[in-house]
Amino acid sequence: MTFEKPLFQRSSWLKSKLSVSLYLFIISMNYALAAELNITASFQADVIGNNTNANQFTNTTPNGGYCINYPDLCRNNGWFSISLPMSIPSTPLVKDDPVPLRVPYSWRDLTVTHSDGTTQTVQFRIIGMGSVYILSSSVGNQSAHSQLWNGDWYTNPGAGCTRGSLAHVGGNWFRFFWFFRSDNACVKSPTYSLAGISFSENNIMYELRTPNPLQMSAGQYTGTLSYTVGRTGDIQLGNGVANDPILNLNFKLNVSHTLRVQFPVNSNLLALQPQGGWQQWINSGGNQRPNKLTINQPFRLWVSSRFKMQLQCQYPVGSDCGLQSDDNNTQIPVKTMVTLPSSLQDTSNKPVNNYLLSNNMISVFQPSNIIYDGRSSLNFEIEKSGVNQMIDSGGGRFRGNVTVIWDSEI
Repeated sequence: MTFEKPLFQRSSWLKSKLSVSLYLFIISMNYALAAELNITASFQADVIGNNTNANQFTNTTPNGGYCINYPDLCRNNGWFSISLPMSIPSTPLVKDDPVPLRVPYSWRDLTVTHSDGTTQTVQFRIIGMGSVYILSSSVGNQSAHSQLWNGDWYTNPGAGCTRGSLAHVGGNWFRFFWFFRSDNACVKSPTYSLAGISFSENNIMYELRTPNPLQMSAGQYTGTLSYTVGRTGDIQLGNGVANDPILNLNFKLNVSHTLRVQFPVNSNLLALQPQGGWQQWINSGGNQRPNKLTINQPFRLWVSSRFKMQLQCQYPVGSDCGLQSDDNNTQIPVKTMVTLPSSLQDTSNKPVNNYLLSNNMISVFQPSNIIYDGRSSLNFEIEKSGVNQMIDSGGGRFRGNVTVIWDSEI
């Protein structure tokens, strides 16, 4: 018998001219009205470091804003921040007229799609927002900024919000960061009027929930989540209208899996025998025929995703592979069974223990965690009826090639 051991380590004249012009115009409009940001995450199976529980994505999006200043705090809490490529133009600051700040705090579901059409769900929410408010004229030091508002902007954010450990002040500007606890706006009111207030250098803090990468195909999943920005928008900074009133977050999740199968040296030639060897049968004068002929071949497995197995046969016999007599072309079926580590299940969520493989159907197996150097085995068996057929045909040598295929592409 032979074994195939693939290694998997795992993109009219007038009508034509008018159509092109209209197409370019639409692209230009969309570009002008929406800001684009990429959120990227990746999963690389760690089968070398024996980290079998590492089944989480790593957020690879560069931080901007708050988490640049407080990286340890963000890392310890699973927070990420990103700068927004938009500003809020100046609007009048009117005495006692509320200045609301709001973010979409609730989790939102996003569907990301693989090139093969399969989908997964990502969850995303915004939990904080920072900015620099810029006044139309200088009001003086930090104390003067405090007197501008009903309650200090830094130490007493609007109801429903708490301050972040970030505050810098200039004559006409104030840098701040607020944490939110709901979808409701946090509101501040000025104690006197000024010609204008604008918001610049805006950034948001977010949390990300990614799907289980062990249940995802290798490759890239993409999707877009859109928010409105400005007065009455999902994201609100004061009463102005953003220069880009739509924020498109483009998600890209990259999945890289591993499938590795390793056999002992010289394991491609196997001989099936009765339990205890042939000597017992010889000693009985051929009167006590073996109940079956078997051989067990151990192998080691490293895998981070679902995979399929199937047989290819030199001599197919039904759904099994077969051995053929050198003397008279008699073919005998051989059952090929696989046993895998306990953290691998079949499609019925059952353990894989002497699971019968087929040459005309694929068998799919799914890990519950990364398998590192998993002890596994193939078991080949000729049943009693096949043993009798071999002996009744006159004996001799029976042989054939059985190719076992492991494939992560399902």
